[in-house]
Amino acid sequence: MKPLKTILIVFCTSCLFLCNIALATEFNKRALEVFNVKQRTFELTGSQKIERETGRLVANYQEYFKSNKTEAIDIAWEYLNHKKDVYGLNDLNDIKVAESIRTPGGRYVYFKQELNGIPIFGTNFTVYIDDWNTVKYVLNEFIDVSVYNNVATRATLSSSEALQVAKNHLSISRTSEQNSRNVELVYFESDRGLELTWKINVFSEEVPGSWEFFISATDNRIIQASDVVMYSHYDGIGMVYETNPIVMEGVDYGYGQFRHNNTDNNATLNNRRVSRSLRDITWDSNKQMKYIYFDW
Repeated sequence: MKPLKTILIVFCTSCLFLCNIALATEFNKRALEVFNVKQRTFELTGSQKIERETGRLVANYQEYFKSNKTEAIDIAWEYLNHKKDVYGLNDLNDIKVAESIRTPGGRYVYFKQELNGIPIFGTNFTVYIDDWNTVKYVLNEFIDVSVYNNVATRATLSSSEALQVAKNHLSISRTSEQNSRNVELVYFESDRGLELTWKINVFSEEVPGSWEFFISATDNRIIQASDVVMYSHYDGIGMVYETNPIVMEGVDYGYGQFRHNNTDNNATLNNRRVSRSLRDITWDSNKQMKYIYFDW
């Protein structure tokens, strides 16, 4: 039995050593992360969500805007023109259609926000339209650019210089050839304001992970750095809908109990959920769930 004990001791010691390495690696990654994003607070007022700092409407869960138009994109544009003030949208010329989707439960139009022809990172505006050409709910992730003065319009730092800043931060000498194709000039709302930045994704074997950087395009300052792999590709178990409950019942959003219930649970909708394995949970660069796979 002595050899067995020796093997067990060595095995356990090896496991502890590997665990320590894993913990040390995660700790080192956390130490390299930088977060200087603009923080906002919100409050619910009836069926609406309001941004406390500006009073802007950021979500309307029980909207009712009837249009005589029939095309989803036309309806969405008409809605924006009528409601731009409450959403803090001063210049619709900086808003572009990103996508329009038709589903069995209705139509969705997604907008993106730009400034000086440059995209503003993390901004989306979603308009849901039912089959009777009525806007039923809206989600607003745009920012009010009018509150920012002297916003930079030209990068004084090149993309290659920004990539070098990122490499220096990670203390690496080599990066994947793919890095040169993962560089984009965007505006980023930091705790200092709306900043012109280089968005860079860095892949390297020297520091495992997929690092996303936002580096000021005017003074080479690192505004945000995070390992997006640490927020990606996990498995889990959750309660989901096998079929959209509105589609399954053949009703319109807002009919009976088929509506948003503010911060309270909706028993009608909850009872239609089932437990399923959630595979390959993937997060976007805003640390929000992007997609998952269901095991039916």
